[in-house]
Amino acid sequence: MRSLSSWLLLIMLAGGCSCQKRSLAKREINFDESYNVSAHYEKHTSIVRVDVALKDGVHAYAPKETIGKPVRLSIAPDNGWKAVGEPSIPEGTKKSLGSLGDSYVLSGNFSIVQAVSPGSDGGKAILHLQVCTDTQCDRPRTLEMPFR
Repeated sequence: MRSLSSWLLLIMLAGGCSCQKRSLAKREINFDESYNVSAHYEKHTSIVRVDVALKDGVHAYAPKETIGKPVRLSIAPDNGWKAVGEPSIPEGTKKSLGSLGDSYVLSGNFSIVQAVSPGSDGGKAILHLQVCTDTQCDRPRTLEMPFR
């Protein structure tokens, strides 16, 4: 009987540990799947529009951000493409972080617009993006998006 009790206790402890590991894994986020980005050249207005779609619970940082890495956009000089002026990036929403100060975040869907001087053939938009949840951040990424 004592042997059976020991085995049951061992099984319960092992089961409890694996359940805990599974619940921790559920809190992990796959940042690779937390956003979608695309770039489009609008020939009639000579602008490049970069569309960003963030999944629920994920945010990026707006230009006024001083704590995290804000979103940035540039145009690669490949094939003679050039940015004209600064990109238009949404201001974001102010979020208080208490004693750390204020943060400025972008969530949901947003677009970044950059006027360009067109080159020959296709161009490339370069988006610098760091996405976070309220408890963890992905590494900053540099995303290259070709456009025509």
